[in-house]
Amino acid sequence: MRALPITVGLLLSLVLATGCGQSPGSAAAPAAGGGSAAPVGPAPTAAAAASLPACQLLTQAEVEAASGVKVGAIKDAEKTDAQTGKCAFLHADTQSFEDSEVASIAVFQPDKVASQKTVWTQFMKTTPVEGVGDYGYYNEMGSVLFAGKGDKAVTVQMLDGPAGAARLTALKTLAADALARL
Repeated sequence: MRALPITVGLLLSLVLATGCGQSPGSAAAPAAGGGSAAPVGPAPTAAAAASLPACQLLTQAEVEAASGVKVGAIKDAEKTDAQTGKCAFLHADTQSFEDSEVASIAVFQPDKVASQKTVWTQFMKTTPVEGVGDYGYYNEMGSVLFAGKGDKAVTVQMLDGPAGAARLTALKTLAADALARL
């Protein structure tokens, strides 16, 4: 009789991993333990919920429109301890670019936002940016924008696409879209 709960748990894990609105190329973690303790209904497992938000904040079409570069795979990326998740949008042309990123987005833990804001305003060479959330700071050297609204903050980085002022405009658009979904 033990095989039935394990089979049901594994089947439920598969359904949750493939049916949680993921973008192509992203992967969710299976339900912890694989047994009957897996959640029922649309709520993802704790591991999947921790990794999904960053990849759900921007669409492939939005990144392509902002960067002017065709995006292929979208996948979870390595995050820092201050982040709840990070998502990478990879080049569609894997022949020329292999696994290189067009853009990425990271989401910060609410209790880490104040310390991140301090880092961005006092320890990095940044330019204040208006028109995105409550605050924004741009590091031109890294092509990355840190923006936040209240205790929610993201970084959006663009490694390919427009240069100069057009890149900042594209980053502002992506950051505003992401913050609106948080």
